[in-house]
Amino acid sequence: MGSELLNVGMFPDNVKKALVPYVLAMLDSFKGGVVSVFAYGSVTGADYDPKRSDINLAFVLADNSMKKLLPASKCILSGLKKRINVPLFITPEYIRMSLDSFPVEFTEMKESRVVLFGKDILNDIEVRKEDLRRECEYQIKGKLLTLRQACLEMSGKAKDIDRLLKSALKGLFPVFRSLVRLKNAGVAGRGRREVLSRIGEIYGLDISVFVKILDGAATGCKPGPGDASRRMDDFFDVLNKISVLIDEIKI
Repeated sequence: MGSELLNVGMFPDNVKKALVPYVLAMLDSFKGGVVSVFAYGSVTGADYDPKRSDINLAFVLADNSMKKLLPASKCILSGLKKRINVPLFITPEYIRMSLDSFPVEFTEMKESRVVLFGKDILNDIEVRKEDLRRECEYQIKGKLLTLRQACLEMSGKAKDIDRLLKSALKGLFPVFRSLVRLKNAGVAGRGRREVLSRIGEIYGLDISVFVKILDGAATGCKPGPGDASRRMDDFFDVLNKISVLIDEIKI
C-alpha cells in the first residue's frame, strides 16, 4: 500500500496510516486529472502534535468544478474522522492568478509542502515582497480590530481571554514567519518558539507575552484574572508595535 505515493516515509506512523489510504482513495475517485497532491502545515513540521494537529492537504486538479469534486465527498467525510481537513482543491491557473491575493498562504504552503503525488507545482512560484508586506499589514491590523471587539464582549473574564489569546497567537504564526522573510533574514524556522525568537531578535521586540501564552497552550495552564488582564494588555501592546514596524518596512 502506498507504492504510488511519494515521501510518505517522512511522516509518523499514525499519519501514514491515515494519509495513505485516504490519498489513494481520492486519486481513484478523480479517475485521472490530478496534477499534484501535497501535504502542508504543522503535519510536516516540528510542531506536529498527534493529539491536536490536523492534516492539511491540497489537490491540484486540471478541473476543480463541483461535478468533478462531488464523487469524492464520501471519502472527504471519512477523512474528517481521522483529523484530515477538507482539502484545498485548486488548479494550476488558480495558483498563478492568486499569488498576489494570498501571498502569505502560498509562501507557507511552499515552505512546508511535502509532495505526495505528481508534480512539485509550488517549486517555481514566486511571491512578490510588496504583496507579502501588504497582507501582513492587513492581517495584523485586522487582528487588532477583531481582538478588541472580542475582548470587550468577554467583559474581562480570565478564562475566555486566555482562550482567545491562545487562538489568536496560533493564527499569527504564518504572519510572523512572513515578517522574518520580509527582512531577508533567511528561513524563519518551523518551530513556534524559534519563530518567536527570530521576531524578537530581528524587530527588537519583547515577545515574552507570546512565549507565556505559547507555554500555557502547551501545558494547559490557565492564568488568574490579574495575569489574564496583564497578558491581554501586553499582547495588544506588542501587536500595535508590530503594526507600526510593518508600515516602516521598505521593499
